[in-house]
Amino acid sequence: MACILLIEDDSRDARTATQVARSVGITDVYACHTLKQAVRYFDAFLRGDSPSPFAIVLDLDLGFESGYEVLRLRYSTSLLRNIPTIVWTSLDESARNVCVLFDVNAVVFKWEGAAKLREALEEIVNEGQLTSASPS
Repeated sequence: MACILLIEDDSRDARTATQVARSVGITDVYACHTLKQAVRYFDAFLRGDSPSPFAIVLDLDLGFESGYEVLRLRYSTSLLRNIPTIVWTSLDESARNVCVLFDVNAVVFKWEGAAKLREALEEIVNEGQLTSASPS
């Protein structure tokens, strides 16, 4: 199965998201802990040098950095825009409105728990959205 790209700066939340991904049958999780790592991954993917993620799980609050920059990059790059994305965040409800503008597949608030993240990942898996984008 293709990998998911997890962009999360909190190690505890990264472990939780990885466990959730594995519980729905996703074995490969590539974790980025900073915006800079995520951008390097996307650059390598677009060059064909890194695995094609079939989904992205993104925290919007990356400490001193912003996950909104990842959304902007994803939305402005056609190949990245095709990758199903779940925003998993502790920010407030207003984040949902911004995510709708960036055409994300789901917004899950961390206070809703790992079960909600599992539901969102299962939906992507069950809808057959596992087809990965491929750089040309």
